[in-house]
Amino acid sequence: MGDELTGVPLREALFRVLESVRRLYLSENSGTNLAVLVAEIRTLPELNAAFLRTVIGPRRQALYDLLATAQRRGELRPDLDPALIGELIIGPVLSRSLLHPDAPQPDARFSRQVVDSVLDGIVPASR
Repeated sequence: MGDELTGVPLREALFRVLESVRRLYLSENSGTNLAVLVAEIRTLPELNAAFLRTVIGPRRQALYDLLATAQRRGELRPDLDPALIGELIIGPVLSRSLLHPDAPQPDARFSRQVVDSVLDGIVPASR
């Protein structure tokens, strides 16, 4: 994530980021069970720190940088925290995957709906 999103409209860039996370870490076909990984890795502080530093940290920072750039370009409100916006984008897919095993697994349509909901807001346009 990063340079390949340069010049990509914000909505599409966020969709690609979310799809990357969903396919890489949450797909049934990936062989990765993120819930088990996170639970196990937290019992090993050094490994957990390394995982956060080398895997999660750079991806999180790239997302924050993307959002901060969008703020500077006027595509997002400047008063919002990029970290919060990032959590609003990534959170629903993680929540659906990890906390709601009985719900349908997130797919590309769900990712698109998350991005659209966050960017368009959740209140009626007339308000």
